[in-house]
Amino acid sequence: KELVSQKGLNILLDSPDDHKHHHGLMFALKVDGINFWEEVDGSGREVPQNTSRAIVLSNDERSEITFTSDIHWIRPEKTKVLLAEKRSITLEITKNIPAIILTWTSELSVPENRASAEISGAHYHGLGMRFIRAMDENGEFVTAGGNKGTIFRGEERLIPDTWCAYSADAGENKQVTVAMFGAPRNPGENTVWFTMKTPFAYLSATRAYHENTYVLKVNETLSLTYGVAVLDGRSGANEINKVYQYWMTQNLNKGDVP
Repeated sequence: KELVSQKGLNILLDSPDDHKHHHGLMFALKVDGINFWEEVDGSGREVPQNTSRAIVLSNDERSEITFTSDIHWIRPEKTKVLLAEKRSITLEITKNIPAIILTWTSELSVPENRASAEISGAHYHGLGMRFIRAMDENGEFVTAGGNKGTIFRGEERLIPDTWCAYSADAGENKQVTVAMFGAPRNPGENTVWFTMKTPFAYLSATRAYHENTYVLKVNETLSLTYGVAVLDGRSGANEINKVYQYWMTQNLNKGDVP
């Protein structure tokens, strides 16, 4: 619910009055037509089963902390599990990179008592971020390839690219850049970034779930890995790309290449 820069600036907004289900950094989809995004009657629930102790690794160059959790995606008002998830979140700070870096991995699988699960969603479903109100409307989005994407409706755009970032004023004469990265090992081609800055600023890593339905079968795993970097100040594409390349290097042992 909070993610801060090296200078201590939190960039996430939790459960605002206009969208109570926006919880800072969040991950949700539709499973078998059940909506796990909103928090209204008929919505599904993501229920943690256990969370590991924090694993801390540190040396003179970098420090990181990792949490993992098993999560059951449950039908509304029932105990039937539609989807199982193993979620891993790592926070990292390193000496030569001016950013706080978060890595989020969700490994989705079908419970043994089910044959399959149909995964879909709206055009903004996936791993999303709601920014603090000071960042609304005044910022600019930039992507790795300079791609502006296509307008979906109003200010909303869908942009396929390797990474996407939002630079904005954050109040009290502070500026910040928040970048999201997609791992090449994720299924399909480039991540599709959902962006909007009015009436509020929002960025989401999607797989174009409104157009692409995934049927996940028992004994299969859908693994999705994303990075989030928070940099103080307004950063350009070159600086963001350096952070992205570093993040990719850190993920080499997981199958990604820079």
